[in-house]
Amino acid sequence: MSDKVIARLERRLERERQTREQAERIAEDGLRRLYLANQDLDDRVAERTAELEQQRALAAASDADRQEFLRLLSRELRSPLNGVLGMLETLSAHLASDQKRLWADSAHASASLIESILTRLVLFVDLDTDPPEAPARMVADEVMTRIAHTWAHRLLKVGQLLSVESASRDVSITCYGGDVYAIFDEVLSNVVKHANPGIVRICVNADEHDAVHFTVIDSGPGFDDADTLLTQTAAPSSNLGRRGMGYALIPKLAARTDATVTVESAVGDCTVVRLSLPRTASDDALVERGQAA
Repeated sequence: MSDKVIARLERRLERERQTREQAERIAEDGLRRLYLANQDLDDRVAERTAELEQQRALAAASDADRQEFLRLLSRELRSPLNGVLGMLETLSAHLASDQKRLWADSAHASASLIESILTRLVLFVDLDTDPPEAPARMVADEVMTRIAHTWAHRLLKVGQLLSVESASRDVSITCYGGDVYAIFDEVLSNVVKHANPGIVRICVNADEHDAVHFTVIDSGPGFDDADTLLTQTAAPSSNLGRRGMGYALIPKLAARTDATVTVESAVGDCTVVRLSLPRTASDDALVERGQAA
């Protein structure tokens, strides 16, 4: 091979080596820039995450302070309010004039409404926290006995007779008892305020789908737009008035205790509120399911 050919091949090899070294420098510089960019991005993400956690902690502290303030406010207001209610009851009993008793009773009703609003306010705040108790197994018969004991006299005072009808008294449910009774309190307080004098029925039955249904049926007069009452994002329409406010807590209560609540009503008809809860499986049924599995 001639010297010229060898020299030409050496020059070509040198050019290729220089080109490769230049490409390696470019690649190395690109990788260095990418590494620095990733480092900067990681630093920014860490900084933003720290800021977010700080803001979240401040929001949680602010929310806790607000909840505690509302609880304290409720307790401070309830003491003088209970005094007002007691004195109005005493005053009404000692008034000889029917007109004056009517005025005293009207004032008592307004004070009772304020007390109810305070109770709902604190309950609404407490529902954002975890339930303070563990789910308990409750027999339907015991649930209805407690409800009847709590509400029969209140309903009777406004001309409503409570009737309890059960085809499934021995079945049991597992739920947060406090939330279940709170749902009934909301429903029946609305019956007291808005329903006509007559019979108020509470029916209990279990179906083949392992659910227990508690159905409250009042004596009318009913209302339209019942399907919007349990929609958390929907504001009560003007024709619902305070009835809409009375149902505002039920969706949150139902969600905590794995319950389903429906409301059916129409003007001139009764209102039907159905609370459905999962039925507790019997010991025999649990054994059979375990064997089947």
